[in-house]
Amino acid sequence: MTDTSIGTPEQLRDPNYTPPLAKAIPLGIQHVLAMFVSNVTPAIIICGAAGFGFGSNSPDFPQMIYMIQMSMFFAGIATLFQTIGLGPVGARLPIVQGTVSDHRPRPRRRTPAHRAGHILCLHPDHDPACGGQRR
Repeated sequence: MTDTSIGTPEQLRDPNYTPPLAKAIPLGIQHVLAMFVSNVTPAIIICGAAGFGFGSNSPDFPQMIYMIQMSMFFAGIATLFQTIGLGPVGARLPIVQGTVSDHRPRPRRRTPAHRAGHILCLHPDHDPACGGQRR
């Protein structure tokens, strides 16, 4: 049976621990590939929503390439800020920053079920009508 761990629990808790090179390189490549896909995908989605063409013969193809390049460029700058730090900015941890595609605006309107809960005082801690304080 081969050893598949990258270190002892004590080593893994140490922020200065570096795993063996034979294990660190595949993990680093996996990390970069995951970051690459998560950076390129939002740029492609936004380009599609903006009407930029897909395909090398489209007149808008250079704009899509530019959008992808800029998302990768600024992800690299943000990664440097986080790993190296600049004054008080940066976590100084080995992390990769990138674009985010999962933030969606949340609806502000309350549902009828939510209103019914407040009318019936099902949330007394949060509802001023039931004597509670709104947080």
